[in-house]
Amino acid sequence: MICSALPAADRERARPSDPLYARYAGFADLDALFYVRVHLAQGFPAATIRDFHPGEYYNAEPDSLIVLGAPDRNTAYAEFGPHLPYRLTPQPEPESAVAFPGHGEVRLAPLWAPEGELLADLTVITRRTLDQGTTVILLGGCLTLGILGAAKCLLNGERGRRNTAYLDDLAPGGCLIAVTATRKIGGITDTPNLTAVEPLLLLTRDTAGGFITRLDNTARYAGRWSHQRAFPRRPEGFSGRSRHFLLRLELDVQVRVERVRAHGRLRGGVGACRRSVNRAPYRT
Repeated sequence: MICSALPAADRERARPSDPLYARYAGFADLDALFYVRVHLAQGFPAATIRDFHPGEYYNAEPDSLIVLGAPDRNTAYAEFGPHLPYRLTPQPEPESAVAFPGHGEVRLAPLWAPEGELLADLTVITRRTLDQGTTVILLGGCLTLGILGAAKCLLNGERGRRNTAYLDDLAPGGCLIAVTATRKIGGITDTPNLTAVEPLLLLTRDTAGGFITRLDNTARYAGRWSHQRAFPRRPEGFSGRSRHFLLRLELDVQVRVERVRAHGRLRGGVGACRRSVNRAPYRT
């Protein structure tokens, strides 16, 4: 396993010369790393499992390789980027997203509460089977929540086994990309159940080596943006807190519109929804 790494400035205790040296002090996404390690050890007690951060890893020709994180925090993940049809944008949190430039210019962003609390993150599961037989699993997300959600989606007991079987039925032993949402409810990371709710997006590899869209349920996701629906940019001329508030307000408007449309009660157009939002007791 290759885990994402903290920025160099935050790795002081990861230096062996430090009196308080702690190897894992240089790792990011430790919750996902330990979750994967523990569950793999339970499921495959005879397997040899090693973990690295990107600066430690060397190509040891493994049978299976698991990469955790995102390209901006894991250079091993970034090396697979040219062979993947999506991009995880390394932007500040309000604009983090997973984008599919060749598949309708779709961009999916995390969902935030007006108070700034993270409600849902994007979980991206990628499986690549190399010609030499090595299976590579990329467990990614825009933020830490999505990465932990990817680990739990595949390894969380019976639900993980059902999710794995579901994906394998759609691409038996082959390459695939599945995108779903991982939600945080009451401090609990809610494990996606793909057999009950289909992924937001599922791509499989065709005979020519490219990826084709097998499932597209992104219309149901409130954080979906496309070339027809502008992705929110940072408003110019405002302080950091004001920009944060305005971005959350804009996303909350979109969430409310999608909920109303989903229940077939949209009256008065988007303007009516915006007026109802304007009456909400927001605080900057």
